[in-house]
Amino acid sequence: MIFIKSIFIGMFAIFPGVSGSALAISLNLYDRIIVSLKNINNNKLFLIKILIGIVLGVILGSNIIMYLSSFKNILYYIFIGLIISDIPFMVRKVNNKGRIRYVLVFLSFIFSTITLLLYKQSFNEDTSFLKMIFGGILFSFGKIFPGVSSSFFLIILGIYKDILILFSNPVIIINNFFYYFPFIIGTIIGLLVFVKLLNYLLIHKYDYLYSILLGLLFSSIISILPKFNFRIVDIIGVLLLAMSTIISFKFKQKKEI
Repeated sequence: MIFIKSIFIGMFAIFPGVSGSALAISLNLYDRIIVSLKNINNNKLFLIKILIGIVLGVILGSNIIMYLSSFKNILYYIFIGLIISDIPFMVRKVNNKGRIRYVLVFLSFIFSTITLLLYKQSFNEDTSFLKMIFGGILFSFGKIFPGVSSSFFLIILGIYKDILILFSNPVIIINNFFYYFPFIIGTIIGLLVFVKLLNYLLIHKYDYLYSILLGLLFSSIISILPKFNFRIVDIIGVLLLAMSTIISFKFKQKKEI
């Protein structure tokens, strides 16, 4: 089950506007992944399953983006349903360990919305060593913090298409290693820094952290909501949104009993 969940996380993570970490929260894997990364030696099997699943999901998701645009919108609707179903449980979880910090919810919502606006005014497509390494750092930031889309950062920097090509066909790195090397280094640096930061927040500032994440999740719902045009794809999408919300909510509610 963990392996299947990780495939979905990886698949959604590559979609513009979607946060794989947000889905990890909905699937009750987020906290466990962050804590496991702090103590890798004792959690090797779990992390290997997660890593392999995410890699397969990223490859699948990137190919879907490149070839099946209508299917992509349906996945957006399902993803929104999963987020909506999780919000009541997140609020309850925060209140059990403190209280909702509404100012932080608002500020994180504004931050994520500004990110969306920057995405719509994306930079040019030229690349450089610094842009690639900075893109890797921001990519890891988006992977660690739920509600923040890594893809948005890559689009803003003008390197999303290149990274998408890499994810859809990883073997090309053999002939383009030095081109992608700065991005890989930036991603590793970012992961090392942000995992430590999140571990500290989970232990010492849990209600602060999840108040921020709530704001980011609200913003992500708005940012990825497809435009409804009364097409069959949109009608099916809305139905799947409702179904995924209800089924996911009932499933989580049952697990709490």
